[in-house]
Amino acid sequence: MSHIGNKIRAGYFRTPDLQGEYIKSLLSFTGDVACFDPTCGEGMILEQLTKGIEEYQVKSFGVELDKRRAAEAADRLDKVIQSPIESMVISHNVFGLLFLNPPYDHTMIGMGDEERSDRKEYTELIRNTRYLKPNGVMVYI
Repeated sequence: MSHIGNKIRAGYFRTPDLQGEYIKSLLSFTGDVACFDPTCGEGMILEQLTKGIEEYQVKSFGVELDKRRAAEAADRLDKVIQSPIESMVISHNVFGLLFLNPPYDHTMIGMGDEERSDRKEYTELIRNTRYLKPNGVMVYI
C-alpha cells in the first residue's frame, strides 16, 4: 500500500542540489549531447547537470505530468512537454544522458489485472532505457 503523502505529491520528490553537485562532478561531456529527464519536475536537476558546459552543445529535454511544475521546468530546460510520459512518442537511442528519478510506488490495478500491480520505478526503468543511445549514461535515483 502506498503512503498517502506520496499520492498527494503524485510521487514527486525533488533530487537535492547537493546530490546534483555530486552527480555533475562524476559526469564529463565529450561532444554535443541531448539530455532527457522523463519525470523532470521543475527541471532543477537537469538544469544543474547541463548548465555551464561551454565547449559542447548540450540540449535538455523534459516531460512532466504536473502543469505548474512543467511551466517552471520550461523556464530552465530547452524543451519541456506537459504530459504523462506514457502518452509520449519518443525516438529510441537518441539521448546521451538519461536522468531518472521516477515515482516509487505501485502502478494502479486495472480491470482484468487480477489484483496484480507492478512497481512504478521498475516500469519507468524499462520504458526509459530504450531512449538512451549506445554508450550513453543513465543516472538512476
